[in-house]
Amino acid sequence: MAHAAPGTFVLDETMPTGMVMPTFGAQAYQSQVIGALETGNLAGRLRWINQAAGTIDNLRMFGGDGRLLPALISGVYSVPRKGGGLKSCWPYRHGQIVVKFPRATTPYPQTLRIGYIWGSAPGFLVVQFGDSAQRIYFKPGLHSAYLRVAAAVRAFAIDGQKAKYLCVGVVAAGHLVPY
Repeated sequence: MAHAAPGTFVLDETMPTGMVMPTFGAQAYQSQVIGALETGNLAGRLRWINQAAGTIDNLRMFGGDGRLLPALISGVYSVPRKGGGLKSCWPYRHGQIVVKFPRATTPYPQTLRIGYIWGSAPGFLVVQFGDSAQRIYFKPGLHSAYLRVAAAVRAFAIDGQKAKYLCVGVVAAGHLVPY
């Protein structure tokens, strides 16, 4: 925890069953066990979240060895765009950006991570993933946005007139794992 930057977002999960029995309920979560160690200079350093949703930079998870590690999506990654710079952004056409995957995502609940650069004032756009549409808040600069989704899709769209100011890079859909 001492190496985590203040305000680091950590996905709150249950402790390994070898350490804490699941029958402890809410007391079996990392925020309760590890969070109790946040005293003195470490107090308030970590920001615990139950689910990755919205714009979250530098998301972390505790690994099986107890180290705080970057969170990574284990699943399907978007098809790489050819070229460098702005050519690696998914194109804006007809009021939307369509991002493609090389194979279908799982139909089960999963996390969608959108790596982006936003060149406009903060604002909302709509993500169309399968049969669902969700609004997501984008902040100016280089960030990662997360959504909970559940659909087997080969592509999804980001709709909105302001999407023309959005550079979408690498996108992934799957389960968060510590890397």
